[in-house]
Amino acid sequence: MMPGVRPAHLPRTEDDLAVWRVYADALLERGDRLGELLAFELALPPEPDELAIQRLWALARKRCKVSGALSAGWSLGHARVLRVDAQVREKVRPGDLGTRHEPLADLAAFFKRPTAAYVERVDVRLEAPDARTFAAAMKGAPPTCREVGIEPRGEWSAEAVADLVSLMPAGVTHLSMPGGLDPGFATDRFEVLDVSGAWLTQEEQVGRVLSRTRTLQLVLGGVYSAPRASKLERVQLGRPGDAGLFEPETGALTVIARAPLYEVQRGRNIVGVRSQLRRAAAERYRPLVASPAAGGPARAEPFPNLERHADGRWTLVFEPHHKLVTGSRITYQDRELVFLEDVQAWRTYA
Repeated sequence: MMPGVRPAHLPRTEDDLAVWRVYADALLERGDRLGELLAFELALPPEPDELAIQRLWALARKRCKVSGALSAGWSLGHARVLRVDAQVREKVRPGDLGTRHEPLADLAAFFKRPTAAYVERVDVRLEAPDARTFAAAMKGAPPTCREVGIEPRGEWSAEAVADLVSLMPAGVTHLSMPGGLDPGFATDRFEVLDVSGAWLTQEEQVGRVLSRTRTLQLVLGGVYSAPRASKLERVQLGRPGDAGLFEPETGALTVIARAPLYEVQRGRNIVGVRSQLRRAAAERYRPLVASPAAGGPARAEPFPNLERHADGRWTLVFEPHHKLVTGSRITYQDRELVFLEDVQAWRTYA
């Protein structure tokens, strides 16, 4: 694939688009149809019209395919992020020909395709019996794949967790657990353990994880006290691009983790690369706010849906004309919350 021309990774900033333009030109000179797709997508503005999106999808649809249990976020004819639900298996009726659909086998097969050459992240819903199969499939992931997101399902023994952690490719350094912090997965084998998608992380859990690790960095989501959590070593509240809801009276913080690309593209088929870099495609969120119950366990209270529009405006879905900006006050179930376009701004209101 033309040494010295093929880009090392998908664009992370608009400065990275230049090398992809060179690559597209080289492909066009060779008569490779991928060059046409790349050139068209690279020429699209951040907010293209519907006809342009339809044309982009017409060029991409034959190339950008995954099996039924896989979802992908596409960028320049390649999968940037993948999601696989290892619990989804196609049931074959008695008498039907063919084999049962196996999502993890599909993942392994997908990694052999040219469209998988730049995958950066794989998210998976996983049961313990499938752990070894998933780890084996991940051996085929490209060097660009540094992050895995795991949603454990069912019962996991300590041995099953240790097995999965030890078998993951060495290149995977970032583990995300959107369902919440599981101390069993907290190990210095990873550089970062990210639970920013969790509605609440208890301080006791954080303390246990920090005490048993030496280098692991924690990225937290919802916490009862942002001021206390922020003082802990090796702890970060949210990631770049995350929004938030902060309660000044208590210090409670809810992180609204940025949606993965496959979620943003759902219902659209595809979003152009410049739209991805500028976040110029609408995103919808359904936050859960931690609500402590007197004398009982914490509860997750569903917050009204939020939308980040293509122009960067945030609104409540049921009040689309009421713009939310950092510092906007929202009264919710007798609590006053401050909306944050950047979750790191919570300190201003503490």
